[in-house]
Amino acid sequence: MSKAKGDRRERQSKEILEFADYTAETPNSTPYPQGYGVDFFGCFDFVAFKEGEKPLFGQVKSNGARGIRSFPQDCIDIQFPFEYANVVYFVCYDSEGWRIIKVTEDGSEDIYDGRDNDKNMGDGAKEFMKEYTG
Repeated sequence: MSKAKGDRRERQSKEILEFADYTAETPNSTPYPQGYGVDFFGCFDFVAFKEGEKPLFGQVKSNGARGIRSFPQDCIDIQFPFEYANVVYFVCYDSEGWRIIKVTEDGSEDIYDGRDNDKNMGDGAKEFMKEYTG
């Protein structure tokens, strides 16, 4: 995935989260030095906050959930506090739609797959996240 495409997908995922009343930050948008490269803790493309909800950490991919099988272990390796925050994978398939995967210590599961619905690109994911998080 090109840097421009990756940046675009991250912006789109941020729009989905903001529609659901989250405030999302990426490593490039925060004034705090990361020290782990371009991702938060070397694993996450964004962190999002919503009043009354656990913080949401996420990874954004395009056209495939590459790395999803090892991602729960990657989170465990950095001692991610699953009891205090949630983790999701946002995957955008070109011209098809978004897939959202919840990651836990025990693995991962699809919580939304909009590739086969008739909504405009991203609209279904926005509505899902708004309902999913209350």
